Amino acid sequence: MRRIKKELQITYNQKIGILAVFPTICLLLVFIFGREELLEGYSRILRHSGVLITDYIYVGGFYSTLFNVIIVAFINLAIIYYFKIPINGLIFAAYFVAIGFAFFGKTAINILPIYIGGLLYCRYEKISYRNIFGVMMFSAGLAPLVSFLIFNLNLSSYGGIFFGVLAGIIVGFIMTPLSSHMLKFHDGYNLYNIGFTAGILGNLFASVIRGNGLEIEKHYLLSQDYDFELKLLLTIVFCIYVFIGYYINLNSFQGYDMLMSTGGRLITDHILTEGFGISLLNSGILGLLSIAFTSAIGATLNGALVAGIFTVFAFGAFGKHPVNCIPIVLGVLLASYIKVWEFDSFNVALSALFGTTLAPISGVHGPFVGILSGFLHLFVVNNIGVIHGGMNLYNNGFSGGMVAGILVPLIHKFNLGEKFNDRKD
Repeated sequence: MRRIKKELQITYNQKIGILAVFPTICLLLVFIFGREELLEGYSRILRHSGVLITDYIYVGGFYSTLFNVIIVAFINLAIIYYFKIPINGLIFAAYFVAIGFAFFGKTAINILPIYIGGLLYCRYEKISYRNIFGVMMFSAGLAPLVSFLIFNLNLSSYGGIFFGVLAGIIVGFIMTPLSSHMLKFHDGYNLYNIGFTAGILGNLFASVIRGNGLEIEKHYLLSQDYDFELKLLLTIVFCIYVFIGYYINLNSFQGYDMLMSTGGRLITDHILTEGFGISLLNSGILGLLSIAFTSAIGATLNGALVAGIFTVFAFGAFGKHPVNCIPIVLGVLLASYIKVWEFDSFNVALSALFGTTLAPISGVHGPFVGILSGFLHLFVVNNIGVIHGGMNLYNNGFSGGMVAGILVPLIHKFNLGEKFNDRKD
C-alpha cells in the first residue's frame, strides 16, 4: 500500500537529472582542475585488479578517480534511461552504491562483462533487462574477479581477457537466481543480500583460482591526502540532496516520522511507500551523519570510506534511516574497545558504515539486539575476507548475512528483543 504524502510531482527526466548531480559535479571538477595526467592515472586504475582493499585515489590519483566515477555513473545512468527503468528504492540504492565503489574497486572494464551476463540471462528467461538491472548493478560487487583474471594471469593478453570476460558473464548470468535463494538464509535482515551471495560465489571462484596454483595478492592501499577535499565535496553534495528532497516534499519534513517507523527488512522501498522527496531527504541526512561519524572517531576519508558513506546514503531509499542504523554503529564502537585485537579508526569506521546492512535487526527487534548484531559484526567482518580472497567488494554484506543468518533464528526462538513495526509493503 502506498502511503506517499503530498509532494511535488516531478518527471522521470527530472529524477534522472537528480541522480546525475554528483557525477556532473565531478565532471566540472575534473574539467577545471584535473586535466593534467588524467589519462595516465585512469589507465592505472583500469589495469589494477581492484582486489580488497584498493583505494583508487591511491592507485591513480584524486581526479583520475573522479573520472572513473563519472564513467561508471553515466554508464549505469544511460542504461537506466535507455530501458526507462523506474527510479524506485532498489535502483536508487544500486546506482549510488555503484558510484561509491567507483572509488573502490569498480571500473567500466570490470562491470560490463557482468552486465552482459545479466543480459544473456534475460534472453534465456525471455524477460526484460529492466526487471533485473538493479540486481546487476549490485552484482558488480564481484568486479575485481574480472580485473584479476584479465590483468593478473600469466597468460597472453587475449587469454586473460577471455577468462576475465567469461567469469564476469557467468557471474551476471547466475546472480539473479542465486540471490533470490540466498535471501532465505537471513530472511531479509541483511540489506546487502547480493553481497552475501557474492561472498559465497567469490569463495567458489577464489577456490578454483587457488586450486590452480595462483596466488591472490592481498592489498591494503589507502590514500591519506584528500581527507578535506572529500569531506567538503560529499558535504556539499549531500546538502544539495537534502535541499532537493525537502523542496520536493513541499518544504517540509512531513512523513519522515512514518519513514523512520519502518523496520527496514527486505524489501522496504521508501520511495514507493513514503515518496521520492522524503527518501532523498533521508538519504542526505544519513550521508551527513556518516561524515560526522567518521570525523568524530578521527578516521581519514579515503576511497574505501567514501564507498561506505555512499552505501549508507544509497540505502536511505531502501531500508535505512537513523533510528535503525545508530544501534548498529554503537555495537561496532563497543566491540572496538575490546583489546583482544587492535582496531584502528579506519577499520572501525568502515565496519560501522557498511555494518548498517544489519539495520533491519534493530529496526524490527529493537536497539539492544541491534547493538548486539553490530558488536558481532565487527569481529566477523575482519576475519571473513580470506574466504573469498578479496574478490567480493561487499565483504560486509557477506559478514552481515552470516551474522543475521545465525542471530535472527535465535531472536525468534527465544523472543529476544522487542517486536517493532515490521511493515514491508
